[in-house]
Amino acid sequence: MTKCLKIKRIGLSDKTRFEVFKRDKFMCQYCGAKAPDVVLNVDHIKPVADGGNNGLLNLVTSCRGCNSGKSDRLLDDASAVSASRAQADSLQERRQQIQMLADWHIGLECCEPEIDAINALLNKLANVSVSTDECRAHARKLIKQYGLSEVMHSITAAYNQYVKDEAWGKIPAILRWRKVEQENPKLHTCLKELSSATYRLNRHPQYYGECARLITKWCDSSLVKFDVNVLYIIGECKSVARTMYQMREAFTRWDAEVEKVTASMGKK
Repeated sequence: MTKCLKIKRIGLSDKTRFEVFKRDKFMCQYCGAKAPDVVLNVDHIKPVADGGNNGLLNLVTSCRGCNSGKSDRLLDDASAVSASRAQADSLQERRQQIQMLADWHIGLECCEPEIDAINALLNKLANVSVSTDECRAHARKLIKQYGLSEVMHSITAAYNQYVKDEAWGKIPAILRWRKVEQENPKLHTCLKELSSATYRLNRHPQYYGECARLITKWCDSSLVKFDVNVLYIIGECKSVARTMYQMREAFTRWDAEVEKVTASMGKK
């Protein structure tokens, strides 16, 4: 006599369901609906009754509508209780899936290859890493603005030049400095000369900044045709200045001369 065997269904663990949802990007593979707009189920491609197992290759994400179908029949009182319970279960399932979706996105952020590369370099240089959300966001911003290669180069320069506690904060300035060097070599050379010329002075930030702005102005591409000898001006200012205030005043006088010369040459 042939015996009919009833196959016992083994429930899926939350871990397995999460892996299937991640693989399918939290989207029903039948209709394309996505969480949290719909409640998702994990469906067996080959039914358990036909010998299907709980392996990931036999599991697929489906929305509740595709998995269960819809019924148009009216509910009696007993059915209403069941429907209410089913609705509560559906809400709980939706909450769980929203949390799974959030965990998935967090996992994606933690596995960013650019951040991993930066952490590997930081660990090698100083046994530190980009761990806090604030630092990771700052690193992403720098990568977006300057590119990963430039950020990596500047990190190496910072940790080779400064103590560990100061190095991370120096990286943006190094990046800006390198960008100036690449885009305007003349300006880069002149700013380096200003730094050297004021090395022994008390560098008042405001006065130093005003000198740097005037140098940037003189090195602007629109003045290239006038060939302003900025290095000569810096040397002249250095020879008469004993304080940063005097350096700023000398720069201001030279700026007036540059304005006159460029204005008269522009009229010719």
